[in-house]
Amino acid sequence: MVIAKMDYWDNYYENERMEEIRTVNNLTAMAERTADRIAYEELKAQKEEEKKKADEAVRIAEEQKRKQAQEAMVNDILRQSPRYNQYILSLNTGDTGSGDTASRGGKKGEPVYASSHGKSLGKFVITAYCTCKICCGIYSGHNRTASGTVPTTNRTIAVDTNVIPFGTKVVFNGQVYVAEDKGGAINGNRIDLFFYTHKEALNWGKKTMEVYLAD
Repeated sequence: MVIAKMDYWDNYYENERMEEIRTVNNLTAMAERTADRIAYEELKAQKEEEKKKADEAVRIAEEQKRKQAQEAMVNDILRQSPRYNQYILSLNTGDTGSGDTASRGGKKGEPVYASSHGKSLGKFVITAYCTCKICCGIYSGHNRTASGTVPTTNRTIAVDTNVIPFGTKVVFNGQVYVAEDKGGAINGNRIDLFFYTHKEALNWGKKTMEVYLAD
């Protein structure tokens, strides 16, 4: 009887011990599977990031090639234009007084400096022009703006009249200018500032400035 009870308890504790071992083994296996899953997800994310970077590098390279091809095509077209060749000559030599670079219209004016200004009209791209053939083409040498005034330095600007109507006085670069001219390429928030010579217009280049209504 005593031996039977001892066998019973031996079997009972053995079963308990085996159950504990199985539980530990299951937890260990679960932890290993979790670790494997985490490692897999990390590796997957790393591969996806590498692919993303590689795809972006390819896209940038293709975009650069496309731009270079477009620039080459435009340059080939421009090189066939006598006006372009004359423009390059003016850049290299500073020739602004003869041929296509000769300004034959307009007059010089004194700057009107602004001590204050009204509300902002926003940021504008401000380029420059004179009355030479490069800047004005068939209209070169004309002594009148689109509004009928004489183009005057330190005063006349060409504008998009849907944005700034003729006669409007605006302030930028610390000076007061008047909207008196317009051009086919002057659209939206863009202003063309009149200069007496082509060299002065080239020296201005292109700038972005805040433009205000004059008081």
